[in-house]
Amino acid sequence: MEFLKEFGITDEVIYRIEVNNDKALVFSFICSKDNVRKNIEYFESIGIEVIELLLIYRLEIFLIDYEILVKSFESFQVPTLVQLINEDINAVNLL
Repeated sequence: MEFLKEFGITDEVIYRIEVNNDKALVFSFICSKDNVRKNIEYFESIGIEVIELLLIYRLEIFLIDYEILVKSFESFQVPTLVQLINEDINAVNLL
């Protein structure tokens, strides 16, 4: 998961991702790194500040196809949804 360091993700967070998630999910995550990169970049561009927490506790969100993820966010008021996610990562369940 070295590619996560491009986004300032630390070794500690990478370790926590591995510990808190099923090995099969982590494997899928690693195999989908191009899509993961796009999703992280999208989250950064819309102002999501809790990317590290999402990586640790909601890794599956990064496996959603980028185009589908964007459309899901656009079906809501993006600033409102971003605020909710930044306050509580469980708000991603609204997607």
